[in-house]
Amino acid sequence: MTKLSTGEARQGERGRPVLMVLIAGLVLAGVAAFVLYPFQQDAGTISDDTTVGETVATD
Repeated sequence: MTKLSTGEARQGERGRPVLMVLIAGLVLAGVAAFVLYPFQQDAGTISDDTTVGETVATD
């Protein structure tokens, strides 16, 4: 079995390209959230718009 140095064993280099990929991923996630925001649904929330009216018996 051939021994590898630490430089050869790395899958990729650290530095600017990795940072750019991380930033691009965050930007794409932000764009997706911004685009999908108008389509959100209020599933499972209680709306304050609906009120239950009480009827009072008058004599």
